[in-house]
Amino acid sequence: MKKPLILVVDDQQINIDLLKRIVISLGYNVITSTNGEDALKKVELHSPDLVMLDIMMPGMDGYKVAEKLKGDEKTRRIPIVFITGLKDLENNIRAFEIGADDFFTKPFNMKLLGVRIRSLLKQKMLNDKLVGMEKVLVTLARTVEAKDPYTHGHSERVGRIAGKIAVRMKLTKDEINLLSWAADLHDIGKIGISDTILHKPGRLEPAEWKLIRKHPIIGRQICESLPSPGELLDVIESHHEHLDGSGYPNGKSGDDISLYTRIISVSDVYDALTTDRPYRKRYTPSEAIQILEEETRKGWWDKDVLELLRVVIQ
Repeated sequence: MKKPLILVVDDQQINIDLLKRIVISLGYNVITSTNGEDALKKVELHSPDLVMLDIMMPGMDGYKVAEKLKGDEKTRRIPIVFITGLKDLENNIRAFEIGADDFFTKPFNMKLLGVRIRSLLKQKMLNDKLVGMEKVLVTLARTVEAKDPYTHGHSERVGRIAGKIAVRMKLTKDEINLLSWAADLHDIGKIGISDTILHKPGRLEPAEWKLIRKHPIIGRQICESLPSPGELLDVIESHHEHLDGSGYPNGKSGDDISLYTRIISVSDVYDALTTDRPYRKRYTPSEAIQILEEETRKGWWDKDVLELLRVVIQ
């Protein structure tokens, strides 16, 4: 099994030597850097499993390094441990606001630091496994879509629309990421529905429609095997619910339907309306908006989300 790799960043060689000895004593590999710019290059080149970071350095300080790492999708899951001589609470708070995973002031307890490093590396390993499982599920969901030329690319388009709406709503990066994940997986439950029903060119029989309405619950059951956020499971199960309670599978209404679900639902319906289906030709964007407006007046959709949809598709 490959040993974890830790990047130590400090502008003082004496500190680097001390931290390097600690890392090696824990049985891990180590690389070092003396400034922020070089640290970012080494992260890109070596993909370390954890970064130990000083704050006060010439040029790019530790805060800026952490902001860049936590702001990049490729590196945001790398644990960051600040180790600094700054003792005031304000610096501690700022570090955690940026996304630091721990904060030690010098002089520090070496045993405690070792315990935290082990703990953070274990958590990262679990997170990496989770990401791998997510990718498998997303691939599975897209494979289901790809079998049908009418729905091929649907989840990706829903994700793009939902993401644009979320940006207009000033949602956080984590919230936007959750929406993207939800868009990818919202229809994964269709894997449990017969292709004959999914691709039927005519009107569904009542028994067939009853089966179709089960796909949100099947999707939730598939994703429950993951340590998934509750919000994600809720979107998967609830994306066909209506605000007036007339949707399925559980007849949820009003505030029981989350903002994430409201965004995905409107994005989902808009994309479905503007693409060809076995039983009808696509609607134009303006026709689709008119249909959504009528359904909003019935009490199905969130009018604020619909208004933002109108803006982002222009």
